[in-house]
Formats: sequence, structure tokens, C-alpha cells
Amino acid sequence: MVSNTALWQAINAYELDNADAAFPFSRRLARDNGWSLASALSAIAEYKRFIYLVCVSGTVLTPSEEIDAVWHLHLLYTRDYWGRFCTETLGRDIHHGPTRGGSKEADKYLGCYRDTLLHYEKEFGVPPPRLWPDEVTRFNAPPPILLNPDDHIILPKRQVFLCLSLTGPLVLAGCEMAIPVSTVQGPIVWAVFALLGLVVCALNMAKILKHGFVGFVILATFMIAFAEFWLSPKLEALLSQLAGGAVDAAVSQGLIALLAMMLAIQIQAKDRRGGSGSGSGSGSGSGSGCGSCGGGGHSGCGGSSGCGSGCGGGCGGGD
Repeated sequence: MVSNTALWQAINAYELDNADAAFPFSRRLARDNGWSLASALSAIAEYKRFIYLVCVSGTVLTPSEEIDAVWHLHLLYTRDYWGRFCTETLGRDIHHGPTRGGSKEADKYLGCYRDTLLHYEKEFGVPPPRLWPDEVTRFNAPPPILLNPDDHIILPKRQVFLCLSLTGPLVLAGCEMAIPVSTVQGPIVWAVFALLGLVVCALNMAKILKHGFVGFVILATFMIAFAEFWLSPKLEALLSQLAGGAVDAAVSQGLIALLAMMLAIQIQAKDRRGGSGSGSGSGSGSGSGCGSCGGGGHSGCGGSSGCGSGCGGGCGGGD
């Protein structure tokens, strides 16, 4: 049970998403951090809880990396953050104070994060570990790396290792002619690749269904046919040259089909985002608000810079 019901109800009712925006806060948060929309919404909900804790604790608290990412983005919406949120909803300013570096600062923010978890449990119960990891994980995890999906193909390690573990021995065996062609016939090879393809699809089924299964089938069919026509003969010739003899065509065909299908999954899974934009603006109108972010923990827009070993939030101004 929260100690300040009125304040919590006001914060919880506060909406970061503008209903009229084509690219609202939650979608931008998801895009900038490589999250699903559901993950972004969960992080926003926990961000509200963190701000509430800062208000009622009367001390400096430190958020998790995920909650800090929400905070960084919210600070870019200056009119909304300083005006509608801090002044109108909270009745006070919440300043962002990144670490200045050094072991003393690290110890300071470690203690602040520990206090945050204690205050959270007191007000809301046990914090969800996915968004509020323990202090060791919070301060020892490697910093997140943000990549532009337009320039990179991102594959989970488990899928890469799975593909290598299943296709690697088969390709190497074919190259070295360790398995006679009479032993490994085309249908057997195709069965192995078909099974591997089903596993890859199953691991990515949520992404495939999100943007339409029929569209994925059409895209994958086109890409596989195109790749088989242009690349499979070249790969077969290369494998035969490396092996010093003929290699079953099913090996090159199956490998090309699998890679084409994985590429189709990545293309299908990319967000269809229109009018997202990447610019930011500033104004000097009466509603723009102003405030210090404690040394500038973030610059530009479109991604979180992180706060090194920690950052803190504290109240400023009166109620």
C-alpha cells in the first residue's frame, strides 16, 4: 500500500504518450532501445514508480538502466517534463544527476540504488527483476550497445550457434568428402535443413505473426527462389573446389535456402514506422520550463547515453 495515495494516483494517471502523435513516446522508446512495445510500456510503468519513490523518500535514488533510459527520453520533451509533469503533476522539480566518476561516486550510487530497491519493496512490494536487477547485476553488466537496424542485421547468439552447430558439421563433412554421396542423399540433407528452418521459424514466430504470416511466406519464397537461382550454383562450385570433388547440390541449396529465410525473418521483423523523425527542437515559450540535469547525462536524441556507474534523482523546489 503506497504511503501517498493522492500523489501516486496523479503520477499513475499521467500519460507520456500524446494521443495525437503519429510516433508517440512509447514507440520511440521502444525503437531507440531495441525493445518491443510491451517492454517499453512496462518500463514506463516502472519509471512512474521510480519518480514516485523519489518524491516520497526525500533522498537521492538511482534507477535501473532500463528506467534511466525512460528518464533520459522524457527529459528531451522539455515542455512536458518540466511543465506538465514536474510542475503540474508532481508540484516539484526532479533533477537528473549523472555520476562524476571515481570510486567514491560508484559507492555512492551503489548505495542509492540499494536504497531505491528498499523503498520500492516498502511501497510496491518485490520489484520485477527484469527491470530492477540486483545491485551486482545493475553495476557490473556491460553497457548496452545501440545499433541502427537499417544498417545492421541483428541475430540472437542462440540462433547463430544453433545454425553453426547443425550446418557446420554437415558442410565440413561435405567439403572433406568424409561422408560419401551415396550415404548422404539429397532428401536426407533437405530434411536436416527443413528441420533447422522450422526451429528458426519457431524461435521467431512472434515477430513473424506480428507483421503478417502470409506476407512472410511470400517474402521468404521470393528470397529463397532468387538466392537459389543466383547463389546456389556459385556456392556448389566453391564447395566442390574446396572438397576436390563433386558435392551433393542439396548441401549448397539447403544452406542458401536457410540463410535466405533467416534474412527474410529479419526484414519481416523490422518495425514499419512512418513519420518517426529524429529531430528535436527547443523553444522559449512560457510553457517550455527550464532546469538543470546535473551535468548533462544525455545529449542529442534517439538513444540513451547511459550514466556510467550511476545517476540519481532528487527533488528540487517546493511542494
